[in-house]
Amino acid sequence: MDQAAQPRLSGSYTANLLGNIRSHLAGLQGYDVMALEPAERRGDPAYRHAEARAAEALTNVIHLIYQDRPHEGHFKDYEFSATSMRSHWQGGLDDMRHTLAHPQWLAAPDPGHPFVTHDVHRGEAG
Repeated sequence: MDQAAQPRLSGSYTANLLGNIRSHLAGLQGYDVMALEPAERRGDPAYRHAEARAAEALTNVIHLIYQDRPHEGHFKDYEFSATSMRSHWQGGLDDMRHTLAHPQWLAAPDPGHPFVTHDVHRGEAG
């Protein structure tokens, strides 16, 4: 297969993938997994324990996804020179610093919205 016919895993691919993941997770937020257990087993201590844990689960997800650099080409998937690796590592360090500059992203989310995502490159909370 020639280079032009191969799918390009670019920023738009990543954005679409993240959109699909966010949609899936948003759909799961309202889904009551505990309701799958038959009513006659809901008095079981294991069920009660799981129910209590599920009610208190609060989750933040922070997307730290490598962003293509303008100077990178199709060779970026197999180019591991010291210079390119330092550039990748610096990008990761910058992303972590950006994340830590938003301490509210690390705080427990509101129980009304127990699963929250943050995208370090878009400055969004979802």
